[in-house]
Amino acid sequence: MKANAPGKLVSYDDVRALVGVMTGERDVTKGMITTTSAFPPNIEKDPFIAPFLPTRLELINGENLQLLLNNVRMSANS
Repeated sequence: MKANAPGKLVSYDDVRALVGVMTGERDVTKGMITTTSAFPPNIEKDPFIAPFLPTRLELINGENLQLLLNNVRMSANS
């Protein structure tokens, strides 16, 4: 999880680092990066990242994180 200020994007290198760990560790089946900010435009097209999306790597930006948390909160209050 990355708590970045608005406008400070999670870098390609941060995402590639996780992909590297996932590749090197046999027992890792999926990786996820969640941020309060966002990812660079077109990160899903990066040739080192694209093969892992969406089955082995999930990227959740701040907007989607808020939606997920609101859904959890609403489910808990039901």
